[in-house]
Amino acid sequence: MTDATGTDNGRTLLLVDDDRNTRIAIGDFLRFRINGQLSSLDVVCNGQEALNFVQEKRPHVVLMDVQMPVMDGITASKAMRDAGYIGHIILYSNHDFSPHELQPAQATDFFYDKTRRDQLAATIRAYLLRPHQH
Repeated sequence: MTDATGTDNGRTLLLVDDDRNTRIAIGDFLRFRINGQLSSLDVVCNGQEALNFVQEKRPHVVLMDVQMPVMDGITASKAMRDAGYIGHIILYSNHDFSPHELQPAQATDFFYDKTRRDQLAATIRAYLLRPHQH
């Protein structure tokens, strides 16, 4: 259900990753670990699809890979913020990025290692319970 601004009243998560196996593994894990706090988990394959989704659906949290074809996570995150999205954006990558490289993304949080799933799940759970950023 959405309110007058188009923001979902439930706790929704958008997972963005170009790797099918990663989408399945993280999606299944999060459905299991955050089951009671998540009203929906949607999945898209690149930053452009994420930007389109966010402009229409306004999920509470976006969990997004940094390195993807079509539009990378940093560019997509910045575009979401420029479009007025105030939800939580968590970027992740197995590669090191400097704070200078990540700053334009205006992300809420960043994970250098998506294999630390328990910590990732705890972080997502915390953001699901927080109001959107302002």
